[in-house]
Amino acid sequence: MSARRPLLAALPLIALLLWVVAYPNASVVLESLAGGGVHWREFLESPSDREALVTSLWISVASVVASVAVGLPLALLLARADFPGRRLLSAVATLPAALPPLVGVIAFSFLYGESGVVSRTIQQLLGLADAPWRLSGGWAIVFVHAYTMYVYVFLFVSAALERTDTSLEEAARGLGHGPVRRFVRVTLPLLTPALAGGMLLVFMSSLGSFSAPYVFGGRLRVLSTQILVSRTSGAMGVAFVETTVLALSAVAGLLLLRWLEGRRRYTVTSKGRPVRVPIRSRPARIAAAVASTLLVTVLVLPHLMILLVAFAVDGAWTIQVLPPAYTLDNFRALATDPALWRPVRATLLMALIATAANVVVCFAIAWLTVLRRFTGRRALDLLAVVPWAIPPTAIAIGLAATFDTNDPLRRSSRARSRARSARWSPGSRTRRAAWAPAPGRPSAA
Repeated sequence: MSARRPLLAALPLIALLLWVVAYPNASVVLESLAGGGVHWREFLESPSDREALVTSLWISVASVVASVAVGLPLALLLARADFPGRRLLSAVATLPAALPPLVGVIAFSFLYGESGVVSRTIQQLLGLADAPWRLSGGWAIVFVHAYTMYVYVFLFVSAALERTDTSLEEAARGLGHGPVRRFVRVTLPLLTPALAGGMLLVFMSSLGSFSAPYVFGGRLRVLSTQILVSRTSGAMGVAFVETTVLALSAVAGLLLLRWLEGRRRYTVTSKGRPVRVPIRSRPARIAAAVASTLLVTVLVLPHLMILLVAFAVDGAWTIQVLPPAYTLDNFRALATDPALWRPVRATLLMALIATAANVVVCFAIAWLTVLRRFTGRRALDLLAVVPWAIPPTAIAIGLAATFDTNDPLRRSSRARSRARSARWSPGSRTRRAAWAPAPGRPSAA
């Protein structure tokens, strides 16, 4: 095949990505610079915006640390040790990834909230007058993020461990290196690329997270909720700046992790394979089985909570630890009421369309960028990974601000007029300050 034929096949894909990826994000950046940078000055002078930026960054970094603290040991345990319950634990370790963000946040509210099942159980067991804790604030968000996002680290590291030759660790053991030294000098460097990929995914997911900060943030501000405040109050210029800052923060994290990953390069030349070491001590096997059972229970609790609430009678669960009555009426209503089934049908339809479109487009991009050589291959590859490096909130704002009519090929003059008037209105900043709860989260979404 000549070099011209792959290029001709890539041109429609490049044009598509320029339209739906580069154009919306470039539009957001250009809109943020409108008026000679007045919106950037407003952002820098706003205490709430500075607080939102700092809070978003430290929550994201803390979420990365917490996710690594959970996902890395769990991956090492399941990949290197053989004990009763290992297969079951391996099967359920990825369950948190199956919970959509909003559903997971709701499950956490029912479980660990001030009136949740776990907190009420502990309150009754200890005879406390009030709940033992309040699931609110920055560390509550980090807790939810770590619970739901450790899966990224676990999956990346587990896949790397399955391909890592344990003979290198055995050689280090033969040279007299202890477990800690073997892990630091041999295992960890080999896992650096996979660990960096998982950390990057956690960082970007946490940075663009909206559901957990909105529900558990309390009086805390983060960029994702602050963008909603600005956009809803008509301060679109500042919303564009906040979106740009959110995207730049994610890209900075991507570049930092890529730099850290590139500082060390290792090549494995052996032909061994990973080996699991069985736990032979009877007390250790019992302890491993008990610990794995408890961990499995903790991991499946959110899913069980959603299932439990689905059968609960609406309005009957008030101060009890568990719902006092159960019914199938919720499922009957879902099956018979068109108004209830409509959003479910729309969600499934959108998911199917998006999945099919991504499979077709991404397969074509991967085939061209990996198996073919042509002018523009690197540009196609870069455009394909840009959405992965930008938080979903920033992407959504870019798409909504760019394609804001039913016809995505053009913007109506009336829409442009509304955007211009909102951007240049002298009272936009005042309306934003008056609308935004100070210093709490937005009152409506």
